[in-house]
Amino acid sequence: MIHYSISSHAEITLEANPDDINDVNLSLWLSAGINRLSIGCQTFDDSILTQLNRIHQSADSLKAFQMARDKGFNNISIDLMFGLPDQDAKRWTKDLEIACSLRPEHISAYGLTIEDNYRIWKSCPKRSAKCSG
Repeated sequence: MIHYSISSHAEITLEANPDDINDVNLSLWLSAGINRLSIGCQTFDDSILTQLNRIHQSADSLKAFQMARDKGFNNISIDLMFGLPDQDAKRWTKDLEIACSLRPEHISAYGLTIEDNYRIWKSCPKRSAKCSG
């Protein structure tokens, strides 16, 4: 058996989708020592979430964030994606405004990479092994 110690100042992050966040999971994660929660919202635009074949909606992301705060998570990150189908500058700005209004400790932004097993692959204009949205 390997024994090791973790600094009391260590940041221990768990990444979760909004639909994975519920009272039971939040309690388990806190008791396991998770002190940073990264929520994969992707976007707050329901029509784009549908195109991405995500099972959560914007309201689920907002609820998940608030549940995590209420449960005691004081270090929350929101993951967003840019370059999404039908996401123009106005929609991206709205996503950023919503994310900032929640006052997370961190926001990560990732560019969309489309691969051939993604639902939106057929609409990819480059139709190569990989293309960026």
